[in-house]
Amino acid sequence: MVIVAIVSILMAFSAPSYLVWSQKKKVDSALTSIEGAMKEAQRQAIAKSLTCNVTLNTSTLKITSTTSSSCLLTGDRQLTSVALATSATTIDFDYLGNSSTEITVVVSPSANPKFKKCLVLSKPLGLIRTGKYTGNGTNSTNCS
Repeated sequence: MVIVAIVSILMAFSAPSYLVWSQKKKVDSALTSIEGAMKEAQRQAIAKSLTCNVTLNTSTLKITSTTSSSCLLTGDRQLTSVALATSATTIDFDYLGNSSTEITVVVSPSANPKFKKCLVLSKPLGLIRTGKYTGNGTNSTNCS
């Protein structure tokens, strides 16, 4: 009986930190998937000498390429248990790998919208940076 009580107390203290850790891992995983899809499309645009695009669907949480010869060789990505906000939904990479659009993507756990991380794709070179997001909306200056 005493052991059960001690285990219950320990679990009560560790459960909140486990939930926070789990939410952070889901956000990190989603950011990695988004960054990987963008880099893959950029590489394929250069390799195939054509324009490749990546579409981020914020309602279905799906990352796709609508280019006729798909630029996502490893397939579409499906994000789970996160909320997604973007400044643009489609990114095009030309045959040099340059981006015509700057985009900011903000990812937060579905259960905790206050914890946010971000990804910014700059134009024209298509450089990617990630960081913590402070503020509202999808402004790239809030990503540090």
